Order: sequence, then C-alpha cells, then structure tokens
Amino acid sequence: MRPNASSPIRVINSFVRRRPDSLLHHYTNSAGLIGIFESKAIWATSVYHLNDSEEYLHANRLLRKEIARRREDGASSGNPISDWLKEFDDEEFKRKEHVFIASFSEKSDLLSQWRAYTSCDDAYSIGFSASELEHTISAFEGRLVKCVYKAEEQESLIGDLLDYIHKHRLRLERLKGPKSCGLMARVANTVVSVLAAMKNPSFEEEQEWRIVVELDSRQPMFFRSGRFGIVPYYKLPLTTDKNKKLIFSDVMIGPTTDREAAEFAVDQLIGDNAIPWKKPFDKLISHSLSSLRR
Repeated sequence: MRPNASSPIRVINSFVRRRPDSLLHHYTNSAGLIGIFESKAIWATSVYHLNDSEEYLHANRLLRKEIARRREDGASSGNPISDWLKEFDDEEFKRKEHVFIASFSEKSDLLSQWRAYTSCDDAYSIGFSASELEHTISAFEGRLVKCVYKAEEQESLIGDLLDYIHKHRLRLERLKGPKSCGLMARVANTVVSVLAAMKNPSFEEEQEWRIVVELDSRQPMFFRSGRFGIVPYYKLPLTTDKNKKLIFSDVMIGPTTDREAAEFAVDQLIGDNAIPWKKPFDKLISHSLSSLRR
C-alpha cells in the first residue's frame, strides 16, 4: 500500500461525494432541450457513443499500468500485501458496456462546447444546481463526479483506488450473505465512477462533471439514431415540483442570428413545462457572448 496521509477509503469516498460550488451546464441542441423539458429527464449515453473514442480506455490503461508496477515491486520485495494483485481481475472494471454518462460543464458559455455539441442557431445550455441534480443521481444509484485531467492527479487517484479495492476486499472476506453482495455492488459502482472521471488532458477546458450510471437490467433502455448508428441511453428523471414542472436554474441560448425569436421560443417552452421564475419577474434566460463564424 502506498504511503498516504489520508485513508484511501476516505480519499475515494470524498472524491465521489464532492459537489460543485456553482451551476453545472448541459449543452444541447433544440431537439435535446425540448426533450429535457417535455420528458423531465436527461439522457445518460453509452460510453461507447461519446465524442471521445478514448473514453474509459485512458483510465483503464492507467489502472493496468499501476497493477503491473505493483506486481513487479511486490515480486522483487516479497511483499505479501501485493499478492492479491495476482488474482485481481481488472477485466470487470474495464468493460465499457457497463458505463453510461450524462455530461455537464462548469462553464455556461464555452465556444468549444457550442462547436462540439451544437450548431449555429440551434444551441443551448441548461443549468442545474447540485441540489437540483440529487434526485437524478439517486434515481439510478448514480454518482456525480468531477473529471480529472492532470496526469499526476490521475496517477495518485488510481493508486488510492487500488488501495480502496484492497481494503474492501479484506472486508468482504469477513462478510457473508446480503451484506457482502451490497458492499460488492457499492465498491463496483464507486470504481466505475472514478475510472469514468478520468479524461485526456486535452479536454481540460471543458471543466466537465458527469453523472455516471451502470448498465441496469431493472431500468428501461432507450435507443436513438446517431452519427455512427444506434445509440443506447437511459432517461434519468430530473427534479420536478408537486405540479410535475421541471426545476432548473437557467437556460443560455447559444450564438444565433435572431435573439428575439430564439428567446420567445425558449420562454414559451419553459412556461409550458417548467418553473419559469426563481424569483418573481426574474427570467432564467440569457444569451451567449460567443460568436460562431457563419
């Protein structure tokens, strides 16, 4: 086990329990925005079908590299603590089909996001507070995690994650029955969420947070057409009030040629499907200051 001032269990639990200090923004197009308001749900997409083809593979390479290093160190030093790595099956945690993700950014008006997820005159970001997303997280037993981009932070977190797995493995040896199954499920959920939080450093500008949920046969799966074929996804229910109106914090309209028309349409969409005011006469609609070349 690595020397660490903090318990690895405390470090990992703190990581997955962290919450943002400001709003989180989900970028989408008009079809996506209409779908969110009308269904009161947000989509968690299969990790196979996200924009970055390296999703989840990057983290698993780091995991396998650290496992190999520890096994080599253990073999040369005769360290019995590392013996469990000989039996550790990292295949369980590298399977991408387990992972579905809904993405958010700390930035409400990021040009790279407008370009990546939307197009001119068809771009929006909808903002939620952490409290407004709690229902979404708990409904699918998901995790809200902040993405990690810096290599040294990723390597440190991978080390803590392996120590976390080892400590819980020792606990599982003493448990039986439902308690053992429950702990195994929680550990697997945490491991998947931590691995899903690690992204290539080139994406750091996005300042992404993500809700991570696992493949779940108890939940209905939906399908849509995407750029590369069929895209599986889950509908994660968003927070609503007693009248089934969506609770959210704001909507930003992306770069557009007709702000007045765009704002009128969004205002009507909100009025029909969501709580339109945080405070009386305080509109929740704003406009991007970015510009896209036409």
